[in-house]
Parts: sequence; C-alpha cells; structure tokens
Amino acid sequence: MLLRSAAVLVGLLVSIPASAQNIPRLFESAKILPADGLDGISDLARDDEVLVLGLAALGPHPDAGAYVVERGAGGTWSFTAELVAGDLPAPFNGFFGLCVAVDDDVIVVGAHGADGAGPSQGAAYVFERVSGTWTLVQKVVAPGGAPSVSFGRDVDLEGARLVVGDPDVAGGGVIHVFERTAGTFVHRASVSPPAGSGAQWFGYALDLDGDRIAVGAPGTPVGAAGAGAVFVVEKQLANWNVAASLAMSGAPSFSQLGLSVALDGDVLVAGAPYKDLQGRAVVYERSGGTWLETQQLTRAGAGTSEFFGEDVAIDGDFLVVNGAASAKVDPELFLRLPGGWFELCRIHAQGSVATGRAVVLDGSSLLTGAYLPGNDPAIVAEFDLTFLPHGTGCPGSNTFGPRMKASGDPSPNGDVTLSIWNGTSNAPGLLLVGNEPGVHPNASGCTLLVSPLPPVALPFSLGPVGSTVLSGPIPPNAPPGLVTTQALLADPLKASGLSATTAIVFEIP
Repeated sequence: MLLRSAAVLVGLLVSIPASAQNIPRLFESAKILPADGLDGISDLARDDEVLVLGLAALGPHPDAGAYVVERGAGGTWSFTAELVAGDLPAPFNGFFGLCVAVDDDVIVVGAHGADGAGPSQGAAYVFERVSGTWTLVQKVVAPGGAPSVSFGRDVDLEGARLVVGDPDVAGGGVIHVFERTAGTFVHRASVSPPAGSGAQWFGYALDLDGDRIAVGAPGTPVGAAGAGAVFVVEKQLANWNVAASLAMSGAPSFSQLGLSVALDGDVLVAGAPYKDLQGRAVVYERSGGTWLETQQLTRAGAGTSEFFGEDVAIDGDFLVVNGAASAKVDPELFLRLPGGWFELCRIHAQGSVATGRAVVLDGSSLLTGAYLPGNDPAIVAEFDLTFLPHGTGCPGSNTFGPRMKASGDPSPNGDVTLSIWNGTSNAPGLLLVGNEPGVHPNASGCTLLVSPLPPVALPFSLGPVGSTVLSGPIPPNAPPGLVTTQALLADPLKASGLSATTAIVFEIP
C-alpha cells in the first residue's frame, strides 16, 4: 500500500477545523527515592544541583522537617542532610518545613508555629553550608515590636534578600524584607496591604524576583467573599511599596486567588484553586508599567474538587499548574507561544497515585513530589523538558498506536535521534516538521499536530518489525526557536489507511 503524497495528505488533514484533543503524558527521567520512608512532601526548592524538601507535619510524624538532596558528578540525586532545629514545639514541630527556599549555600526553612517573637508566633531558620556541612546559623523572627501570628507561613530567598510572610496579623497580614549583612539577615522593611483594600491573608504565598515580590492574599473579598487578590510589591528607591493590586475577572466567592503565586520578570501567575471547585490559574503581564490579566488557564476535562491552581511555577516559556494531591490529578505543563499559553502535556510519575503538590521549574528540568500506592513513601520525580510530547495523533497514539520519542542535543550541530515503533511492518511514512505545535483534526480521527501549514514532509519506511530510528544533526545555521515533529504512517488496519504518532516539541537555543 502506498502512502499518499505529502501535499495530498496534508491537504486532507487540514480540511477539518481544530478541536480539543487528549493531552499526552510526560513521564519522569528519574525518581529520587527517600532514604528512610519520608511522607507528606509540602514544598520543594532548588538552586542548581541542590534540592530542598519540606515535610511539615499536620499531626505527630517522625519524618517532619526539611531534607537536602544533591546531585553528584554522575547525575544521580542523593540525600545528603536532614536539617534540624532543636527548639521546635511538640506535637507538630511548629510546622517546620511547610515552606523552604534555597540560594547558593543558604537554605531557609519556615516554621510559622515555632516560638518566635512570642510563643508560637513563628520563625524562619537559616542554614548555611560550612565546610561541606549544612549548619543552623540564624533564627529569624518578626522585628522588635511588630505583631506576629504566623511569621514564616511562606518564605523566599534570592541572593542576600529574604522575604517572610505573616498573613494572619491583624490588618490583613504583612510581609517582612531582610537583607544579609556580614552573614546575618537584618530587617529592612515591613509591607502591609493598602488601606481600604480589605486584604486578608496578605503574605500567605510569596515569590521574590529581584526588586519585585508577588504576594498572595487569598482571603481578600474582591467583589465576592474570599475571591482573593494578588499584590505586587516593588522596591522604589530605598522603599518597598505596593505597586499593584490584581484581581481575577469573574471570580465567584471563595475562589481564593493568590493561594499560590509565581513571578518571572513581567509575567505573574496566581492560582485560584477553589473557583467553581475546579480551579484556575490566572496569568498577568506587565505592559507599559501596568499589570493586566491576559489569560485564565484551566485543565482540559477537569472535574470538581480537583483544585487546579493549588501550586504554580513559571520559568521562561514553561508554566506548571498543579491541583490538590488528594484529587489524584497530574500537573499540567503549559508552553508560551505568540498567542498565549498552550496546554502541552501532563506530568506523571509512573507507578504513582498522585503526582504533584509541590513543583519547581529550573530551566529544562521539572521536579515534583509524587505519592506511591498504599503505605509506601512519597518520592520526588524529575522530568526532562528537552523533548516534550504534544497531542494525540490518532486514537490510541499514547498507548497502542505507533509511538515516537526523541533524545540527543537539539542545539546547532547537535545530533537528535527519533525512535519510531509500534507501527505496521515495512510501512512507509512521512516525518512532518514544523515550528509551533498545532491541533488540526481530520475526519479519520487522526490529527496533524504541527504548525505552520503545510509542514515540511520527509519520507521514511519502518523496518520488518514496525520500527525505525531516524538520526541526524541540527544544521549549524538553524534559527533559534521551537521545532515540532510528528510521524504519519500507512496503516492497512484502519479504514482511512492512516496512523499518526504523538508529536515531539523541542527548542533550538
């Protein structure tokens, strides 16, 4: 059976309007297994080859605390330290480890129930790597005379700057900014929500990026009780001030916008996990000095009680949104394209019952907590974002149909290998190559997943066992940007005579 020519085939595929497709899964490249049966990951933080796990106890639990995992020269992650503070109150250890932050050789662990400026008013514990050993060097508490209720509910660290949230203070909450001088964090500023804003839980979630802080206030009544709000705090000359107050369009009561926040330059994303009991992640962008809501992200096929937006992370053109671990749903990975954020794939650790709860993005790597069945311990799974799956080529492309995966170096002069298998013996095929991912279904049920149209089409053939390997270098003059590729294959078992793989998306730097 001969495959149709590229021009005829592409014409067939693009003749039907686009529609929603099943979202493929991205599986982990590595699992980081705990040394002694840790359970209940509450937060993750990463800086280069150092990963910090927070495990705050919501009840008496021997594993509650914070742990350091480091990646060695061979690329393997290993547990290297348990961070210990000797003054934590029973039975919950002051919620030590509910939030963590790391930058270079400094780690900060929040404990908003620890004894701080007063009993159970909260603290942030600073650890430093000294001669290869992580050592407690400072306990940071609310500045003298300042009221404190839950100091350390969230923390973030960047260079010599530390930000600590205290969201339950009377007046709607407060955040404190500290600067490290001669090895000690010294208080520099306290920022409260603007008068008349009605903010509640200001400082529940934080993200620090240079001279700008995203502050979640999820209890704020903006148009409806508990709709939530996000505030942008900026350093202006020597002072820290609220520069913008952000709400969510169409937010019903108790959406709790700002329960999670992430900031990357002029893009801010905030979770509203209780909107319609399904959840949203709201994207804001700064243009001309003004922050504007540009997109509300949802989970395709979301059901109730998934609480999409309980955790968010952003780095460059990648954005991850997670739901509640109790809902046993996978985090969604979004990719930024010229038209907005595009839902690319779901993140799943094989063998887990729930992937997510805490996510951290760092370049082309994503790390997230996952939970195994029964009484097995929680794990951390790492995902390589170099080559990403996109879309469902034909029904069953993610399971029983032809499959394709990629490996290698996508930079100019680098070699990339495409492995195609699970097809029909000796079937001819076309490798479609475009730029951005697309979704263009046709009447056969298969979908062209590349854009623009028409794509480049390169012929190939499968071997006797229905598989082949295609390999070659990236041209030295290849322009930077996205590349999307998909394989179309002749399939005599289908009425249309056609099968298609899931697409692979990668970026030439």
